[in-house]
Amino acid sequence: MRPRTRHVAIGLVLGALGGSLVTVGVALVRPGALDAARPTDADRDAPVTVPVVRQVLEDVEPVAGALAWARVDEPLAVDGVVTALPVEHGAPVVPGAAVIEVNDRPVIALDLPFGLWRDLDDGDSGADVRNVHAALAGLGLYSGAIDAPFGQATRAALASVDGRLDGPLAAAEVVAVEPTGSVLDAPGVRVGSRVTAEDLSVRRLTDRVVVDDGGLVAEYARAGDGIRLFDAGGEVTWAGRLAQVEAVPEGTLLTLDLSEPPDGSDALPDELASAAVVAGATRVEVLTLPRVALVAGADGTSSVTTAVVGPEGVVPGARTVVRTGLCTRDLCEVEVADDGALSEGDLVVVP
Repeated sequence: MRPRTRHVAIGLVLGALGGSLVTVGVALVRPGALDAARPTDADRDAPVTVPVVRQVLEDVEPVAGALAWARVDEPLAVDGVVTALPVEHGAPVVPGAAVIEVNDRPVIALDLPFGLWRDLDDGDSGADVRNVHAALAGLGLYSGAIDAPFGQATRAALASVDGRLDGPLAAAEVVAVEPTGSVLDAPGVRVGSRVTAEDLSVRRLTDRVVVDDGGLVAEYARAGDGIRLFDAGGEVTWAGRLAQVEAVPEGTLLTLDLSEPPDGSDALPDELASAAVVAGATRVEVLTLPRVALVAGADGTSSVTTAVVGPEGVVPGARTVVRTGLCTRDLCEVEVADDGALSEGDLVVVP
């Protein structure tokens, strides 16, 4: 058994040596293989260039900070015994629906910016009456003038919601809700419960986004800027404009403009993973260049140096004066001044 073992061991050593010799041989037959990738003096002396690109330019700033929908609790100004509870705790409350009945009197939900501060009767006018008319018109129940005084047409529209609302309208018989979504907050309330305004409310899911950022977004975002909302997968779930931007103790409060939603719907997504503010955008494709390629002039214009590709490689060419339009962090819209020439695909030297 010993001689056989010795032969096997020798064979393994020779095999290993043979493999090493083969490897060395391969290395020897390819001398200078690594030198081929080394830059030459001409490569090192060649200017750095960037291309002129034609595109729609957008100045988009990602919103930094945790996002959440702002919520407003609208108390139900009731005092009595619950005689009917058509909406359960935590269930959605929609405009035009009865939320609860207290002492056999209904409380209905209307799309209002705020609750009523007084009872309304024939001849009354003001912002609260206009809001009620607008809400009823949105339900298709009122066709009169929005700024008309409270009257027979108003009472008829309210009676269409609930026949018991055919007279003066008590402030406690209406609760303001949002078309973007509201839910009833009435834990432990059931038919037969004695309730006050402290026992139940409607939690309004508003069109406002709270950003936990210490007010950072309020430093650069402005009313009228575009905004995009994204889900966790990075897909755009809503796009529109900002109606208001304000710094609040919690961070920044962004109010969305729902007056003219781009997709024809004011429905806002439940999920709010991230957002981005669009501070500006070109309407059409424009010529763009990186900021680093622009040399600012004392007269407010800028200049660029085009690159020429010749037999000896890339060399600096003519200087072209340009005017800049929209600029982002990295790119600028450029327009050739005077009789200069600059086209898509041209190379520009980075100074």
